[in-house]
Amino acid sequence: MSLPPPSSSDDNVKPIHPDEVQPVVPVPLAAPSAAVPGADLGYPSMPGEDHDEPVAVAAVADDEPVLFAAEEPTAGAYAVSALAHEELPEVKDNPHNKEKYAALGLAVIVHVVLGLLLTLFVVAIPTPPASEITAIAAPSTQEQAPTTKKIAEPPPQQQVTQATATMKFTTAAAMSSVPMPAVEFDPQATTLDLGTTMGDFSTNFGGGGGTITMFGKKIEGVRKIAVVMDVSRSMTRYLPTVVDEMRKIGRDSPLVLYFGCWLNPQDDMEPVFDVVKDEEQFKKFWQYWQGNEDMSMLTKEYRNMKYDKGKPMRLEDVYDKVAKRKDTYFIDRYGDEKWMKTSVKSALLAKEIKDADVIYWFADFQDRIDPTTAEEVVRKFKSRRIKLYIHAPHPNGPSLNKVKETMVDRLGGEAIVLDVK
Repeated sequence: MSLPPPSSSDDNVKPIHPDEVQPVVPVPLAAPSAAVPGADLGYPSMPGEDHDEPVAVAAVADDEPVLFAAEEPTAGAYAVSALAHEELPEVKDNPHNKEKYAALGLAVIVHVVLGLLLTLFVVAIPTPPASEITAIAAPSTQEQAPTTKKIAEPPPQQQVTQATATMKFTTAAAMSSVPMPAVEFDPQATTLDLGTTMGDFSTNFGGGGGTITMFGKKIEGVRKIAVVMDVSRSMTRYLPTVVDEMRKIGRDSPLVLYFGCWLNPQDDMEPVFDVVKDEEQFKKFWQYWQGNEDMSMLTKEYRNMKYDKGKPMRLEDVYDKVAKRKDTYFIDRYGDEKWMKTSVKSALLAKEIKDADVIYWFADFQDRIDPTTAEEVVRKFKSRRIKLYIHAPHPNGPSLNKVKETMVDRLGGEAIVLDVK
């Protein structure tokens, strides 16, 4: 490399003392200065390490302002222009931003769908149906001492709740002396119907049965009792007492009224009517069969007769009690020419009382009992597991002993002879 020849101005160059050196502050240029034609500062241009890129060299004179020339950045280097008027390059959207937005949108959609699905489901904890036990008991006599009985507790059931409630029932009132029935309690059953010995309550007992009292006579193991009553004129004076006793054992105990106690052969059962639903027909039945009309005339003409509102109703107080009673039925004797062959069999085997396990037959047993028909009734009762109790107001009925021997004793019941006037 050759150096330029020394200039005459070099003789005027004075050495600079270190204390006189001032720091040089670089000043950005607004624009690069155009090259002055013909200007030669006397310094050669030095090539850089990369011969493809020129290196600018600035000469500094004592009487000239200091200028800086920027080296052109190499390829791939990071450079920022210092020129104020130059615009920054636009930065393209990062492609990763689209993925972020897509993921965020998907997460929002998933949460919304889950929220909607949760609104469609309702969580419910199953509970067993509540069971109730209701029973009221009263003593048959005032002299009996009070007793206390407890109904069997229900077995524990598997439930969602941690504890299974138990139920107890006790009677401790001083006026109660009737033993409570032992009930086999089934929590899954929809109802448990207990009986009572007081009026206006049902005499339907639970599976274990109970005890009722009829005219002072206790009847054990009763689940449901039904009464068949002879309403012939010979029994008229007993009807008020019998109706009152029926009110004690239960308003809802089925009661079937039949005129007489003939147990005759019968191929077809006579129809059974409801005293409430068939009110007009019951008025006619009561008015004539409890009245003073001739029996032989009624046998021939009754089916053509009508209820007479102008005539007084005999035993009107008893009629009112019976006519308004629930589950009370009657067989309209000779009400139709098709049913002239009448029999108490239609009352004993009536479908209205087929669910009873005790039949209480109240009659004077003055009429004929056919043994074949009696045997038929016994077979029916055995198939239904029905016990037969009979009640006669006096021992003078010619058929009383026959009914006891051929029917009552075979069905596990009892014959009661008691005047209830």
